[in-house]
Amino acid sequence: MYTPDDGIYGAPVRTILGASDGAVYVGSAHGISRFQEGIWTRVFPVGGNIPWPIYTLKEGNDGSLWAATGWGALHFTQTEITLYTSKDLVAAVGVIAPDLKITTVPVPNRPWAEGLGIAVIQGSEGRDFGVLPWAICGLASGGPGESAGLKLGDQIVRINGEVLPGEMDGAAGTSVRIF
Repeated sequence: MYTPDDGIYGAPVRTILGASDGAVYVGSAHGISRFQEGIWTRVFPVGGNIPWPIYTLKEGNDGSLWAATGWGALHFTQTEITLYTSKDLVAAVGVIAPDLKITTVPVPNRPWAEGLGIAVIQGSEGRDFGVLPWAICGLASGGPGESAGLKLGDQIVRINGEVLPGEMDGAAGTSVRIF
């Protein structure tokens, strides 16, 4: 059994892929790692602690790697990494990963629920995945989150002083303190 102590970036592993070149890739709530020649290496993200939840890994016919993530679809070739994402996520990704090549693709608009008027990428998905911040990926124009000064790419690490819950709900107008 391999763990983060062996070099896997994040735990638990959500998806695994045996590639045609003999490498093994794993995806977690944190990112992607590769096992090759007996060594685990962090593949993506290269640095930082922003949540990049990986849901599925697939190999293309050309040997490239595709990853379904909370931020969009990542495509890894021999020379570059490209994120295919919606227009509403581009600004946030530009803040947290300024060197990443981004291509926008059309997707339906997301409706805003009552409450804070923010959308987040949850890296932690509850306490079972460890504590990773939530990254703000969308703000409703004129909503409470924007009015409070939250910005795209901000990381939320605590709500009302508590480590992030798996989800947050409450009646519209309920005050919360975000750290």
